Amino acid sequence: MLRSARIASVCAGAVVLLVASVVGPPTAVADTASINVPVAHIEGRGHGHGVGMSQWGAYTLAAQGASAAEILATFYPGTQLGAAGGEVVVPVEQRDTVQVQFPTGGEVRSSRSGDQQPGFPVQVAPGGIVDLVRDGEGYRVVGGTVAPLNTDATAYSARQSECFLIFCPPDDGDSGDGGDGGDSGGSTTTTTPPAPDAPPPSEDDGSSGTGDGPDSGQSPTTTTTPADPTSPTPVWAISSDGGPLHAVGRGRTYRGVLEFTGGPGAARLRNHVDVEQYVKGMAEVPGNWPAAAVQAQAIAARTFALRAMAAGGEICDSESCQVYTGVAGESPGQSAAVDATAGSVVLHNGGYASTFYSASGGGVSATIAEGFGSSGDVSYLQANEYPTANPKPYDLDIALTDVAGRLGYPGTIEDIRVDEVGPSGRALRMTVTGDAGDLDVDPQDFRRRLGLRSTLFTVTTSEAEEPPPPPEEDADPGVVGQTVSTADLGAVQTVAPTRSTDRLLSSPLPTLVDDAPGPPLALVVVALAMIATISLTATAHVGSRRRLHPLFALATVVADVSGGVTRAAVRSGMRTAGATLVTMATWMLPRR
Repeated sequence: MLRSARIASVCAGAVVLLVASVVGPPTAVADTASINVPVAHIEGRGHGHGVGMSQWGAYTLAAQGASAAEILATFYPGTQLGAAGGEVVVPVEQRDTVQVQFPTGGEVRSSRSGDQQPGFPVQVAPGGIVDLVRDGEGYRVVGGTVAPLNTDATAYSARQSECFLIFCPPDDGDSGDGGDGGDSGGSTTTTTPPAPDAPPPSEDDGSSGTGDGPDSGQSPTTTTTPADPTSPTPVWAISSDGGPLHAVGRGRTYRGVLEFTGGPGAARLRNHVDVEQYVKGMAEVPGNWPAAAVQAQAIAARTFALRAMAAGGEICDSESCQVYTGVAGESPGQSAAVDATAGSVVLHNGGYASTFYSASGGGVSATIAEGFGSSGDVSYLQANEYPTANPKPYDLDIALTDVAGRLGYPGTIEDIRVDEVGPSGRALRMTVTGDAGDLDVDPQDFRRRLGLRSTLFTVTTSEAEEPPPPPEEDADPGVVGQTVSTADLGAVQTVAPTRSTDRLLSSPLPTLVDDAPGPPLALVVVALAMIATISLTATAHVGSRRRLHPLFALATVVADVSGGVTRAAVRSGMRTAGATLVTMATWMLPRR
C-alpha cells in the first residue's frame, strides 16, 4: 500500500510541476498585497471658512455664561452694537412658470400698491393656487377671480433693486405644472371673468374653449374663453390677514409677499420680508441652544442680511449666504432670540460690519486671506483663539493616485507640501511634487477637490499595503459658508457666493498592476486537483492510526512552487476551492 502511495504521489507531483512550468513562475502573477501604495494622510479640524464667529464657539461661550454682546466682541473685536431694520429680498425660485398657494386667501396685484392694470387684482380664495407665467406678452395669472383691490391684504413699503448677488437657483425641473395650471390654451377650465371694460362673453360660457357657440354676429373663429389677466410689469402675491404664502415648486412657505419678476435667464420668484421675520425663518443653529448663542447668531445674521441688501439688493437662501427656509425654520427658541435682540446689528465705523460666521473654526478663527484666499484685511476679522466644545476634528487617507486625478496632475505624485500657513495655522500655499514637475496648489482648491472641511490641516505622505477607498462624493462640503470679494472690504461688503458645482468629481483609481492576462482557468483547476490528489494519496494507514506520509512534505513544496497559481485562483473568486483544500489538509493531520 505504501508503494502505491509513493507512486501516486510522485506522479501527482510531476503533473503539478508540469502545470506550474506551463503557467510560469510565481513572479509572473502580480500580487497586490506586496505592492506598497503611496498615500497622503490629512489631519485637520474646523468646518467652514473659519472667518468671524464660530457657531460652536458661541455655543461654548454661552454655556460658560457669556452674553450675546460678549460673544460678538470675542469674534468681532473693535465693533459696536447699533440699531437698524428694513426689508430683505430673497430669490426662492427661478423659472418662467411658478405656482403660489394662498393658505389664508389673498390676491395677485400688478403693482404692490396703487393703480392696477386691467384685470387686476386677481382674488384668490383660501387654499387656492394660481399659476404665474411669464411669456412674450408679460406676466399672466392663471386661476383666481378678478376682484376690487383688497386694502386689508398685507402690504409693505415698496423696495426694489437690481440683482447684485449671484442667485443660487434650486434644481432644474418642473415646478409642478400638473392639473390644469400652466397652459392658457383652449383646454383651460379657468372661470376667470373678463376685465370690467372688456366686452361681455357670448351665451357659450367658454369653458370648452372651442369658440363654436352663438356669437351675436361676431366672427365664428372668435374664442369665448376669458383671457388670463396679464400685466406688462412684475406681479405680486399678497396674502390676506398677514398669512403665509406657499411656493409650490420650492416646497416652502414664507412670510411677507412674493414678487414674480424678470431677470437674467428665467423669471424669478422673490420673497420680500421684514428682516425680523426673515431672521426668525433662518435655520443656522438650533433654537434650543443656550439663549446667548442663539441671540448672537440672530444679531450676526440680521447684520449680514442688511449689509447684503445695502450692497446688492437681495440675498440668496443657501449656505453661500445664509440658510433661510421660511416658516419651516421658525422655532420658539429662535423667535425668542430674535425678539430679544430686535433691531440690534453689529457696526464698524458707522456701517454694517462684515459678520461672517461658520460652523467651527477649530478653536482659532481665520483671517480673510486664510478663509477666502483674498488679499484684503479687516481689522476685526483676525486670527484669535477661542474656547470650543467641538473643534470638529477630521482625518483622511487618500491614495496619491487619487489626489493626482482630482488635482489634474499629469504624472505620479511623490509628495504634498504645505509651504506657508497663516496666523491661525491654515494653509496659504501648497506644492505638489512628482515626476511631472512641481505644481502650485491653492489650498482652497485643494480643500474643495478632496472634500475637506477646512484649510486648517496638515499633510504627510507614507505607504500602505493597499489603497484606501476614495472619499465619498457626498463627503465634499461644497460651499462651506459665505464668501467675500476682494473688490471692497470697506463700509459696505461685497458678497459673492460660490457653488459646489465647480468641484472636480472623484476620479477612478488607476490600475495598480499590469493588465497582463492571468493563467488559464483550466490550468488553475488542474493544479488544485493535483494538489488535492497528492494530499489524499500521501496518507498511509498503519493499523487504526492515521499518520502523515513523508511524501506529503514533498507535495507541500510542490504546492508552494505553484502557489502563485493558487493565489491567482483565489483572487479570481475561487475562495471556496481554497477553503476546501485547507479543510482536507486539516483532516489529514494526525489525530491525538
